[in-house]
Amino acid sequence: MKKLHYLLLVILSAPALADPSMTQQYETLRQGYYQFDPHAYKSFTCHVSASTVNASVAYVKQILLGHEGSLQLKEDVDSYSLTVDPDKGLSIHNPIMDITMLSEEGLADPAQVKQGIAEMKAGFDKQVQGVDQMISGLFNEYMDTTPELTSVTHDGKKWIVRYRLGGVDTTDTIDGRRTHQEANINGTSIVSDADYAPLPGGKLTVQGSKTRMTQGPQHFDSSMSVTYQKLGSLQVPATMVNKITLNMPGVAQSTASTTIAFQNCKIVN
Repeated sequence: MKKLHYLLLVILSAPALADPSMTQQYETLRQGYYQFDPHAYKSFTCHVSASTVNASVAYVKQILLGHEGSLQLKEDVDSYSLTVDPDKGLSIHNPIMDITMLSEEGLADPAQVKQGIAEMKAGFDKQVQGVDQMISGLFNEYMDTTPELTSVTHDGKKWIVRYRLGGVDTTDTIDGRRTHQEANINGTSIVSDADYAPLPGGKLTVQGSKTRMTQGPQHFDSSMSVTYQKLGSLQVPATMVNKITLNMPGVAQSTASTTIAFQNCKIVN
């Protein structure tokens, strides 16, 4: 199947010319999984609320308290949104955060303040970029795309699909409602298991996944879970929760969590 988790997220390369029978087998397999019906909408939009992005803005506001005369914050996290179009695919409108130094008066070290401003803005942009990757990895599950297939086999129980994803050789082993995925990117091993459950109509949607990314002595463990909401005749994500744990020899284990909510979704006719 397609990419199951943002840690492996790269843009799908254009479909290559493949054995028609292999492509047909892949399409047969795909029919069991839920995809957005392109005839059910012209496009739809959702507001995006991400806990890490909101926390970044709250942190900056706290830092700037008492410096309103010297520093000005402009942010528009309420504009964070996505649009899904059957023809154009997924597009994301990103929020911005900008800090302007109005005056150096009252600042003990203006140069250090400027450096701090640059670091806060870079941190905010990094948080938004990470959330964008998570959203793209999830929503690509429901879009009608075909990767560069290498082989598709079925032994009567399990499907094994080999393909290239963004130039990376990837193997999916699909056994009922579970997909096991393996890939290697420049010496980094990525192994993921995703679980699916049927909608009322019987089509399968991803409910969650667990991924381990190993590079030398260190590894990242991540988990992802998804809930859904009804939008017209569509089922679209309502929430997505990601947890990442870093394990490194000699270093205390660290964990980060991000909750993304897709709110006020509307179909545009």
